[in-house]
Amino acid sequence: MKKVFILLATSILTIGAHAQQVPNGGFENWNDSINPIGWNTLANGFGPQYSYFAKKDTNAMTHVEGLASLMMKTDSVFVPSASILRSFVGLGTINVAQGAPVFSGTPFSRKPDTLYMAYAYIPGAGADSATVQINLRQGSTSLFTAGTKLFYLPPAPQGGFLAFPLTGLYSGTGTPDTLNIVFKSGKSSTGTEYGSTLWVDDVHFNDTVAVVNGINDIRTAAAVNAYPNPANNTINVVVAQSETGSTIQMADLTGRVVYTGILSNISNAIDVANLPTGIYAISIRSNNHLTIYKGKISVAH
Repeated sequence: MKKVFILLATSILTIGAHAQQVPNGGFENWNDSINPIGWNTLANGFGPQYSYFAKKDTNAMTHVEGLASLMMKTDSVFVPSASILRSFVGLGTINVAQGAPVFSGTPFSRKPDTLYMAYAYIPGAGADSATVQINLRQGSTSLFTAGTKLFYLPPAPQGGFLAFPLTGLYSGTGTPDTLNIVFKSGKSSTGTEYGSTLWVDDVHFNDTVAVVNGINDIRTAAAVNAYPNPANNTINVVVAQSETGSTIQMADLTGRVVYTGILSNISNAIDVANLPTGIYAISIRSNNHLTIYKGKISVAH
């Protein structure tokens, strides 16, 4: 993913609680190189000959936190002339009794408002698009008005960071007991989408507790202060002692990351003297991967 994020809705400040999260959403824990703990792949359902379609990737350029990401491929089945098969990876056990993979999901008991994920996607030929589908169920009943929600992942060869709002999808006041998330590496099971590759990392939920507009967003977080705003040569970022070790990124308004670093102290100085004048999005991820601070700051020389 080359450490690059597309920061969506950068004018929103979100503070995540220590609440129930996507299990192994950072894909750090694996039984082996093809079996991420808590998730299942085609190899689990159809046999080890399908291990090519999903595996652990420890290349430093393909993950944004921890030491690994999930890599998925859409390819021919064993020989180029065979049908095209996209990769499926989902939470829970896999059932292929009907010929198509169905994932059981994982126990889950809250209704998050946003799904976040880091990813990179290189489409294959044709009108290709990777997808993520999510559902929260109570028994066999979906808590989403229209059932399972499918999101398409736009091409992002250099990597991206996506936020999928969930609040407007809920129907009624039921409490979920099961979470389903399934990633698919390509648009369809057959066709011309040969050779697409999808990397997934840092899949997590976060609850919005404050929404603020303007370039001073980040300064509204009780545990974070960034100044001066506008900045000239240096931005000072102050965090609570409990947030030292967090990762900070700055991106311009096209989504290009211009700075990545670790907030190793309570007070941290970031050199912006060589950045062009403009407004930059700041994203701070805590070292427990559950808290997100987002805002904007202006650089003026």
